[in-house]
Amino acid sequence: MSSKHPGRRLTKPPTVAEAIDELNEHTDKWIRRYEESWFDRDGIPAIEFGFNPPGDLDSIPALCDYAIEAVAHLAKLAKEAESKLAEVKKEAEKRIKQRSSDG
Repeated sequence: MSSKHPGRRLTKPPTVAEAIDELNEHTDKWIRRYEESWFDRDGIPAIEFGFNPPGDLDSIPALCDYAIEAVAHLAKLAKEAESKLAEVKKEAEKRIKQRSSDG
């Protein structure tokens, strides 16, 4: 079976806590690794100057729009996950309380 995505195949962590830790670790590494690509000292992504002639700012606004869309998409997914987790927590607390009163 081939994958559309190159690289190492992901494996499911043995526990939810380990999955959360892995998500946090990968996110932190990704942000640190690409920090200079997103935010150079003078506010212009360094990677863009690697592909364009020095001083060519024409493609920067479109690149920023694309990056903003990507970050907004991630924020939306994170908000949805946060909402779902709040529902799971509420249900678990309800069951714990019910178990305590039954017991």
